[in-house]
Amino acid sequence: DAGTLNCYKVCQDKGVKATFFLVGEHADYKHGKTILETMKKDMRHFIFANHSYSHANNRYEYFYKNEGKAFLDFMRFHDSMKFSFPIARFPGNPAWVMENNNIRTSRLTKPLTRLMDSVGYNVMGWDVEWNFDKSSRPVQSAELMAKQIMNAFESKSSFVKNHVVLLTHDRMFREPVYKDSLVKMITLLQSKKGIVFETADQYPLIKKNDKTLIAARY
Repeated sequence: DAGTLNCYKVCQDKGVKATFFLVGEHADYKHGKTILETMKKDMRHFIFANHSYSHANNRYEYFYKNEGKAFLDFMRFHDSMKFSFPIARFPGNPAWVMENNNIRTSRLTKPLTRLMDSVGYNVMGWDVEWNFDKSSRPVQSAELMAKQIMNAFESKSSFVKNHVVLLTHDRMFREPVYKDSLVKMITLLQSKKGIVFETADQYPLIKKNDKTLIAARY
């Protein structure tokens, strides 16, 4: 939607790298396909990653308790999208599955993390979230968001030291005033010495891309 393109254009303008976690159902719509084609024209600073096909139909507990179906949901989107990197984010859940058995998960999502891990997939959670209200508008100001990110660096509370994963949702930035908040937050972070924006495939614990291993599910 407009929020996706706003995020894309802001990152382009600010020279910021970002990862877009896509929902398959959204990418299948005509409008979604048009947005993806627009973004694919300049992928130097972006990658796409797997956020499941159905987004669990927003029935998270049912989704994760049926891990076999949930796994096939992710693989359905993987096969249709042909992701360059086997990186996913669980709907509504901050589970991590990385290289060298670096796993952080709840009891609910543990069976699915094992399945994703078995085919070489990385699952990425987040360290800091830019929250939204019932109207999908940002809760934190740009200044507070930048402060929370810096606090995560300084407190060494992130999943990997000196690396902070920020989660936002593109629909938060549909309106010009909130698009400006995204610009301001990025500008504040860019003014800090040593801050570098990167795509998820550059995260330190990401497994090597092994297409043979992913194909083993067949």
